[in-house]
Amino acid sequence: MKSGVITSILIFFLSVFGWAQTPNWTLKFTSVVEKDGQGCPGAVITVSQGSTKVATAVTAGDGYFTVEVPPNGNYVVTVSKDGCNTKRFAVNTTGVPAEMNKDNFKAIVKIEGVTMSKPLPGIDYSALSQPMTQIAYVPSKKKFTDDEVYTNQMLGALMKIREAERILLEKYAAANKAGDAALAKNDCENAKLNYTNANKLLPDEQYPKDQLVKSENCAKAKEDQKKKEEEAAAAKIAAEKAAQEKAAADKLAAEKAAAEKAEADRIAKEKAAAEKAAADKLAAEKAEAERIAKEKAAAEKAEQERLAKEKAAAEKLAAEKAAQEKAAADKLAAEKAAAEKAEAERIAKEKAAAEKAAADKLAAEKAEAERIAKEKAAAEKAEQERLAKEKAAAEKLAAEKAAQEKAAADKLAAEKAAAEKAEAERIAKE
Repeated sequence: MKSGVITSILIFFLSVFGWAQTPNWTLKFTSVVEKDGQGCPGAVITVSQGSTKVATAVTAGDGYFTVEVPPNGNYVVTVSKDGCNTKRFAVNTTGVPAEMNKDNFKAIVKIEGVTMSKPLPGIDYSALSQPMTQIAYVPSKKKFTDDEVYTNQMLGALMKIREAERILLEKYAAANKAGDAALAKNDCENAKLNYTNANKLLPDEQYPKDQLVKSENCAKAKEDQKKKEEEAAAAKIAAEKAAQEKAAADKLAAEKAAAEKAEADRIAKEKAAAEKAAADKLAAEKAEAERIAKEKAAAEKAEQERLAKEKAAAEKLAAEKAAQEKAAADKLAAEKAAAEKAEAERIAKEKAAAEKAAADKLAAEKAEAERIAKEKAAAEKAEQERLAKEKAAAEKLAAEKAAQEKAAADKLAAEKAAAEKAEAERIAKE
């Protein structure tokens, strides 16, 4: 009895004056990183104390990770991924009773899925600079858990961010939808305006850029069609003018022929009346009239030939002008097409180079992650073999605790799935 009292007093003084043995446990912080509804490989998990990195890990293909947080300190667990918003978790490992050790205390915290997504322009993500949760040891529960009040506050901030993102995405989708409808109706300018608005909302998205090209092609096609219609109208006017000129010329020739016939009839009558009295004179006059008629016919023929040559020259000049204008238009179109093709090839080459660089980087990151995973697996295997004997004694307690944690996790997952389903149904109804 006396020995037990002395031992208790000794333990008290050692703990008060800091002479107690350093804790031999570490807090296992575990979760899964998700992106677009699937496990996210290549995410970097960092445990930091101030500016000092204590531990790091990289997620594999399934997105799961576990990092160890040392005892007796305040730490920040950071989850980051290139192109995505960073998530932070505050972890306080102080306050654990000194008698707790790896033999009688299993320190573990499991966080539900950490969702990674790329930031959208114009959205206020300042709330993400704060930790998503604050985790600390709760003596009444004898385990590490989160501050529910703080977590609920951060969930509210996250919901505001998600709502702002939803509104932005809906505006983006509406602009694309309006552009598609306008393009389907061949309303090129309205389509171009809507796709331009969509591109301003999300400049990194490719769809409105591709549709802008289609809108510009649509406008060019309409312009070409208008030009063809104008050319056809001009040709029609020219043909109508030529027909009118021909009709006028035919009418003039007919009137002239009628007048000449009437005149000839009059002369014939006069000639018949005076034929008997002045046959010789009439013969002479007839010869003179025939000469005059020949000269007149020759003059008229020469005039008609002159008019025909002038008309042919005018038509040839019009045809040459039209051919020159068409050649200039064809040349301009060919030069524009060549420039567009060269630009498209340049963009394709740059895209291919960027994709190759990204693939090389991903391969290097994957190799490094696999190396770390192998080393970690070897260390864990050695640790598991060492702990196998100790595990038998605590197996029943661990099983009961695991069942409780699983029930809580299943309940939380069910509530989360129900909330997400309700949100999806609300969005679908809207």
